[in-house]
Amino acid sequence: MKNVNLFLMDMINVGAMNGVTRYLNILAGLLSQKNIYHVTWIRFTWDRKLLGIKRIVCDGYVQIIIPLPHDMNRLLGNPHCMRDYNKVVFHLLKEDFEKGGICILHLHTLNLIDLAMYIKQRVPCKIITHLHCIPWKGLYNTDKERFNDLYQKYYLGKGDVRMSDFISKRYELQSYLFSDAVVCVTACAKDFILRFCVVPSSRIRVIYNGMKDECKERNTRRKKVDFPVKCLYVGNMNESKGLHLILKALNLVREKYPVILTVAGQCSLKQREKWQEEYPNLFLKFTGLIPFEELKQCYIDNEIGIIASLQEQCSYVALEMMMFGLPVVTTNVDGLDELFVQNENALKVPTCYDENVGLTVNLEQLSTAILELIEKKNLRERIGHNARHTFIDRFTETRMVEETHNLYQAVLQNDL
Repeated sequence: MKNVNLFLMDMINVGAMNGVTRYLNILAGLLSQKNIYHVTWIRFTWDRKLLGIKRIVCDGYVQIIIPLPHDMNRLLGNPHCMRDYNKVVFHLLKEDFEKGGICILHLHTLNLIDLAMYIKQRVPCKIITHLHCIPWKGLYNTDKERFNDLYQKYYLGKGDVRMSDFISKRYELQSYLFSDAVVCVTACAKDFILRFCVVPSSRIRVIYNGMKDECKERNTRRKKVDFPVKCLYVGNMNESKGLHLILKALNLVREKYPVILTVAGQCSLKQREKWQEEYPNLFLKFTGLIPFEELKQCYIDNEIGIIASLQEQCSYVALEMMMFGLPVVTTNVDGLDELFVQNENALKVPTCYDENVGLTVNLEQLSTAILELIEKKNLRERIGHNARHTFIDRFTETRMVEETHNLYQAVLQNDL
């Protein structure tokens, strides 16, 4: 008999697909198979066509889609308006929250903490916040000058490190302080919270992302590199993902070997034309946003995966490359440094801080690492083999869901 009402809650733009969505698909599906959970996935969505709530019965759980106000930023900055919105949401879902049994609210967007606290005042429940990314690091894409200032303070000791600089939103601080538990997907995220918040360490759990093993073909990777060398980048076009750095590094590699780079991810025609004009001697193949079934073939067909992110947590792309035993060159930033071990399951290139451009990667080091994988067959095979075993040992969906289940039980038993 199901006696725990589990509400998974997130915010998303209509039609968008990201790591959080992938995570919740896995979690909702597998937890619903455990007899004790009645799973409801509540999705707050920016969708002008959605006029009311929408319920979808999935395999083992229910998904509820709720429209968000168009001017959500104004709402978040006004506690009175936020309370009115939360009041409406609670009224719409009152029967769901009050149907009896133990209740857990598992939040996957920090600004849902106000709603969770509103619900907790009316229904006995536990709140768990899931930190998928560290908010201040997202400034790299939106306010690089401020990011660089904070980076120097946090990592280089240049200037006073004040909590208000790094945790600037009220709802972010409330998420850390008022949740019954916080899940971080990396140890560095846990360290970040403990640095600024008076929160018991036992209330913060590190649970790395996991996924289903989709690699059905074994030992299919060619042992000899053909030319042009097939390299793979997977991700969006945000500057923090470092695709511009990969292109510059491959331009150096091209002086010795011909290279083709497959770019799997949504990219505008204007941006494609710009890069193709800027790097006329590189073979660039843009797939656009493709289904995972097609992406799997990219992991099988290519010989080297390259990740040049300048801020990253528990990257699904990194896990996928591991899963398929793809030899990887990566930066050593944030969570990537926790996923990979230098010279064992990847070649890691250190990031560096340049006074003129800010956080970056040494292009010569990046190109040298790529050349090393091209030229050293035994190294390439060993790294790919070890990466595959790292995935099996540390990043399966079974391990992730079981650790999450154990956290739920500890929270319900007040055993943190």
